[in-house]
Amino acid sequence: MSPLEEHTSAHREKFIRRIEKQGAKSVFDIPYENYLRTVLWTAIRDWVVESQSGKCAICDHKATEVHHHDYDEATLLGQRSSGLVGLCARCHELIEFDESRTKRESLQDKRAVFEKLASEFGRLKQEGFRVTVESLKLTINLDFVGNEDFLKFIECSSLAYRFIINPSLRREMKFPLPLGREKLQQNSGVVISLRESGKKMAAIKATPTSIQIKLTKTCVYPFEESLRAFLELDPFIKVIQ
Repeated sequence: MSPLEEHTSAHREKFIRRIEKQGAKSVFDIPYENYLRTVLWTAIRDWVVESQSGKCAICDHKATEVHHHDYDEATLLGQRSSGLVGLCARCHELIEFDESRTKRESLQDKRAVFEKLASEFGRLKQEGFRVTVESLKLTINLDFVGNEDFLKFIECSSLAYRFIINPSLRREMKFPLPLGREKLQQNSGVVISLRESGKKMAAIKATPTSIQIKLTKTCVYPFEESLRAFLELDPFIKVIQ
């Protein structure tokens, strides 16, 4: 993988020429929102995420955003990568906002939160996201039984979402779109049907600490086996027998 400065070279030159035509002397003379819409920033963001193998620098889940430790010119122009880190949306939010949903302004405070979260998750990772899975007649229950600090990073509702959209389930089943966590939290849950016939097989709903799969009497899909196989693929999850 080429260094960031080399990767962004052509985009940076075009960016500088463009803002100079607009009368700007540096990247600081244009609105930050405009900067985030540039091809240069897209190239920087993609490089950072790829350099981390697509994983969040804190919790190892999929990185979808890039956080700035620094906003100096070299960082914004893609000449230095040390001030950039790829994060998942959840970890990024934990850094940007405090418990009262007030946005943090100090880069020093944000850096301290980043380091604290990374250290905390490293410890929790050893314990694992502990859950139990129990099948009772036509209901499958998954309950979180681990350290509650883990819920800062992972919740059962996000786990349920990932289970529904995983390729193994999607090959045979379909569900209403768009799919979001708010639908999983409704009393009716998300209805899962056979892809070919459209016949309803189950309804899945979730909270931060539990997942419930209610099967129809005519369900022919092995939801419990599929759920257990899905959980086994996640190195953070430990199913307690």
